[in-house]
Amino acid sequence: MRLFRHFFALAAGFVAMEILVFVAGFLAARNTPRGYFEYFGRENQEAALALWSGVAFSLPMFVSATFMAWVMGRALKISNKSALVLFAVGAAGSFAIYLLSAALATTSDSSLPGELWQQLTIYWPQAYWQLPGGPWAGWLGLAFGLYLSTRGHHGQRTEA
Repeated sequence: MRLFRHFFALAAGFVAMEILVFVAGFLAARNTPRGYFEYFGRENQEAALALWSGVAFSLPMFVSATFMAWVMGRALKISNKSALVLFAVGAAGSFAIYLLSAALATTSDSSLPGELWQQLTIYWPQAYWQLPGGPWAGWLGLAFGLYLSTRGHHGQRTEA
């Protein structure tokens, strides 16, 4: 039973990240309202982008990742560290597949390993205000959801 639970934790982490990639694509495809950037003015374009990214992308990613990890954590009854680690490894494996496939698709056939590293650094945010967006909102949501699913419900007695 323990082996099945560990395998299911690994698969659940992989599936969770796959769902988050789909949600990210859906959220990224939404249009910015007309006149949004003009309202902030030319000097505040980065602040407008940070606000839009936070409200329209990062917050929904964080909430959906938290809910999904909480549900999976409760369904798996994840309470030991090995199942938590396997869930994270499954999510990291899915994320690595997307990251490496995108980097390899944009490099040439005769590229050196240094050029591949340069392609991978493209996906790192260029400014600190971009850190909550992108994959970081999903990772923070997964961690927070697993924390919520494992805290405080073990060993409590109910009174009749």
